[in-house]
Amino acid sequence: MNEKTWQNIKIKPKPKQIDQELLNACYFGNIVGVKKWLKLGANVEYVEERDGWLPLHYAARWGDLEMLNLLIKYGADVNGKTKSKETALHKCGRWDRKDAAIILLQLGADPSVKNSDGNKASHMTVDPELKFLLDNFSEYKEIIKTKVTKYMSS
Repeated sequence: MNEKTWQNIKIKPKPKQIDQELLNACYFGNIVGVKKWLKLGANVEYVEERDGWLPLHYAARWGDLEMLNLLIKYGADVNGKTKSKETALHKCGRWDRKDAAIILLQLGADPSVKNSDGNKASHMTVDPELKFLLDNFSEYKEIIKTKVTKYMSS
């Protein structure tokens, strides 16, 4: 088989393979891969087997706003939980991803959710501004809404 013929062969991956590839792309922070696998129909709610992470957890962990936005547009649950009951907001707290937390909060992430150790996202951050935001979000929703609306429309 010559090289030209080989390039024209299309192999259609199985659905679970597509889902796993999306998860891998999110794990490695590969936005090009994320776009590719979403276009091929990957499930944004595909659960990683070991710890139960969802693609959105990785986007939040990296603080990748483009990836976060894309996954949410494709239907990712902003309150989806890992096996240890952590949401994407917990990942933002753990890795001090303030901008990602703001987007998640505005789109309905619940800052009062506790993980299996009884910790809320605000308990996991060392960033005082993020802690304040997570603890007092309900008082500042309208201010944050303006910032998120601006970002989501760009």
